[in-house]
Amino acid sequence: QRHRHEPIAVHPTFLPTPGASKMHRLREATLVDDPPEYYSPPQGVLAYTPRVRLDLARPSGVMGVEAHMVMVHEQLSQLRSAWVLAQKLGRVLVLPTLTCGLDRLWWEINGTIPGTDTPLPISPCPADLVLDLEVLMRNHGRDGRLVAVREYSFLQNPRLPAELRTPITLPRPPSSLDEASLVPLRAQLAARPAAPLLFGEMPPDLYEKLPPSERQQTERTLLVWAAFWCCTKRQNPKVRGAVWYDIFWDQPGHVDRHGRVWNESWRVILGP
Repeated sequence: QRHRHEPIAVHPTFLPTPGASKMHRLREATLVDDPPEYYSPPQGVLAYTPRVRLDLARPSGVMGVEAHMVMVHEQLSQLRSAWVLAQKLGRVLVLPTLTCGLDRLWWEINGTIPGTDTPLPISPCPADLVLDLEVLMRNHGRDGRLVAVREYSFLQNPRLPAELRTPITLPRPPSSLDEASLVPLRAQLAARPAAPLLFGEMPPDLYEKLPPSERQQTERTLLVWAAFWCCTKRQNPKVRGAVWYDIFWDQPGHVDRHGRVWNESWRVILGP
């Protein structure tokens, strides 16, 4: 793509997981010819433009692990809010175009895979570098396709029906998730229920507006979405140099997928 060559074949390689990752990357590249119903979910889709801290990219000429994790975590907070709002509105969530400060492999690398000319930061960053596509497919998929979410390039796919090419565009979602705040938005969507709903930004705190019971359900759903970054130099030969992403990194007192309680600010911890 960078050299503007037209490929005759595509082989996804160096992927975190062999099955779901391959198909998702091909869908991100709009190279999969899915059935027509995949491109026109009757409940409509919700998408947003993510805010990315590009000031964290190579702040001193080098892309560090800490800066990379902050950059990605802030995007995950927005994704968390978008999932909450999509569930409230009964819409399919279009994953955002992620930006990653570092590439990912299975052993220690200096930001990029040796032998490649990948520029940093990576944008668009394939979703499987940050999200566990196998988990998403298992929990939110059917017949080899994700049902509750779509790839970031979904709205640019040439297979999209003409009636879905003009979204309802709003600057930002309601500041609250109570029904009184959602009624005007629902009324706006009623006129064009199948039209994509596109927000110019997504605040990171909508999850915090949920009642406790709904927060618990959201935690159970999203806690396993995030994958891990790999790898930096090991500090302990028995612990790999990987760092798990945490979609609730900014929530004091939360318990991560490994049972660790975070009463203090999130920080880089290698392993498990």
